[in-house]
Amino acid sequence: AYRDRLTLPKYILNSAGDQFFPSDSWKFYFDGLKGEKFLCYFPNTDHGLNEDAYFRLAGFYYALMEGTPRPEFTWEKAGDGTLTVRCATKPAKVTLWRALNPDARDFRLETFGPKYEAVELPLSDSGEYVSTLAAPVKGWTAFFFELEFPNGDFPKPFVFTTGVSILPDTYPGK
Repeated sequence: AYRDRLTLPKYILNSAGDQFFPSDSWKFYFDGLKGEKFLCYFPNTDHGLNEDAYFRLAGFYYALMEGTPRPEFTWEKAGDGTLTVRCATKPAKVTLWRALNPDARDFRLETFGPKYEAVELPLSDSGEYVSTLAAPVKGWTAFFFELEFPNGDFPKPFVFTTGVSILPDTYPGK
């Protein structure tokens, strides 16, 4: 009802292991938000996130107040689960976070544990990063890209992520 009025830049901090929201909850609201918008998922955390949340949020706010341009990038999830990021602004670091739960479509920290693993990717001259993870034979895998960019005079980098993707994109019992 109010989404059309939310035109200010948005920086949404989420936990990939939240005990209240599914890891891939972004898919229910993010595309409907208007204007400049960014996600930042925190691996191996619960709803309370961690101390990095403060610095990331402060850095985003600082950039808005100082007029520092935010990085330009897009991302999309294809029907086959391929996750693609295209960066117009060159990142300083790109990480693929992934976790496999062989038993449940459940990546909550309190039930699954801190099992997200980081894979740092080499920087690409083209600015394109692609994950073609296949659905596991048994269970579910969750994954997302994390991108770090310089943030002007702020002492910490911008950190943005894609939404969390889960493969197979199915639910138990359905």
